Amino acid sequence: LHVHDPASGTASSVPLSRPPTAVALSADGLTAAVGHAGLISVVDLARVGQQPAPTVRQVTVGPPSKMSI
Repeated sequence: LHVHDPASGTASSVPLSRPPTAVALSADGLTAAVGHAGLISVVDLARVGQQPAPTVRQVTVGPPSKMSI
């Protein structure tokens, strides 16, 4: 995931486990939900570019009895 900050002009990247197919931002712009085939990654955009790098949380999507976080 490539993140560009227009205010500072900086760009950073967050590695994802699979190629993205969709992305959505929270209303405040601080969280991204990235869709992959059968997986959603949640990224804390406020931490991108900082050390330590943000932890990418993942949710596996499947039948209701098979969902995991």
